[in-house]
Parts: sequence; structure tokens; C-alpha cells
Amino acid sequence: MRCLPAVLVATLAALGCGSSELEKKVGMELVTKVGRLNGQTQVESFLRNDGPRPVTVLLEEQLSFVTAELRDDQGNLLPMRDGRAAIGARAFDLPLHTVVLQPGQDVSVDVFSLIASSSTAIAGSLTWDLRDVRSRTLTLVMVYEMTEEALERAKHLKAPDVVIGAWRSAPVSMPFRNP
Repeated sequence: MRCLPAVLVATLAALGCGSSELEKKVGMELVTKVGRLNGQTQVESFLRNDGPRPVTVLLEEQLSFVTAELRDDQGNLLPMRDGRAAIGARAFDLPLHTVVLQPGQDVSVDVFSLIASSSTAIAGSLTWDLRDVRSRTLTLVMVYEMTEEALERAKHLKAPDVVIGAWRSAPVSMPFRNP
């Protein structure tokens, strides 16, 4: 299952404030759910509306940045390969697709898969070669970021005002193998 990263969009007029104040009023968090599918450990990340008001989310992978930090049991950051540059830019279908999240609702933004049998991991366009990793566990943190530059691009494409900021999931520890 491939889930597109999401861009967090909120209508400022409803709150009557600028984007820096809006970040404080719109309670969003990045949460994860761990499962197994076909022998793989999968960690799906979700943007959740923990605020008191509805929030609109725009599903557009080129206007947000979702990444993953993977560490061994010594806390060392494991190197990844980022294939996004090879994908290149593309035209946007208009109007941009949005989803309204009521308080307590969430939307999937990415899936991380640990494929122990082939010593690899993937999350969207990110890949890790884990053949030389000697670790009993791996720790994953998913990160979702919306930049000011993406906000301007979304406005140019007639999307509602976009909240800028970054959200990190709680660390997820996964069994890997013996050193």
C-alpha cells in the first residue's frame, strides 16, 4: 500500500489569525501504527487533528516533505538513498484534492516497510540497504514538514492557506536481528 504525503491546509479566515499564531491553535500531531504484512514490518504515519477545529489536508506529495530517520541500537543514524531527485517535477492536477479532518480524525501520509528477508527498508522514495547493519533493533522516527516555500506554491495553485511547520512521530522500536 502506497500512501501519498499530505500537505496540511487550514483556512486562516475561520480563525482570524496569521500562520504563526495558527500553528499554536491548530493541534496537529504525527502518529504511527505498526503492523505486519507479508512478513514485513510496516509503520504507517498519520497526521492527526488534535485541535478543536476542522483542518483541511491537501494530498500532494510535491508540496510537503515526509522523511524517515532510521537508527541502529547504538543510536547511529543509518544512511539512506533518496530517489526523489530522479522522479522530477510534474504538473499538478487542478483543483488540488483536499480532505477535511474533524477533531480526532487522521489521514495517512506515508508507510515505512522493513523487509528483513532482503535486509532493506523503504518509505516512499527513500531506501535503506541494511545488509551490513548489526543491530538487534532499529528505531524509526517519521518526520512531516511543510515549508514556507510550499505554502507559496500551494497559494499560487489556489489552495487554501497552508500551515507551515514540522511534526515528528514518537520513536518506533522494531526487532531486526542479532549482531
